[in-house]
Amino acid sequence: MEQQDQTHRKALNIHLKKDGELNLSGLTLENLTTEEFLVVQQIIDESKARSHSNRQIEELMQRGMMAQTAIAAFTILMFSFMGIYGITRYIGSQVQQTYTQESGVRSQNSGELNR
Repeated sequence: MEQQDQTHRKALNIHLKKDGELNLSGLTLENLTTEEFLVVQQIIDESKARSHSNRQIEELMQRGMMAQTAIAAFTILMFSFMGIYGITRYIGSQVQQTYTQESGVRSQNSGELNR
């Protein structure tokens, strides 16, 4: 008789997804023994813990992405300022070189005019 009772029991399907979500189907609490109830309760608790852990991991990943974006923006600004500084120095040296050449030409011309 007990064997017949077990064969007529409905199957319990438990699906625990990677993100911690738990799907139970075919479950009625009236038909569960104490051991089965404890096992189901433990699965539910583990599912909640996984779900909570996954939320924390996602939050940490988002913070990491924000930090990475801030570092990238700072690096771009730093290289931009270095480029502007380099261009400014180059232009300044060209102006200085031109000024020095013109001063040399003027001094030669004034020397020729004084003769």
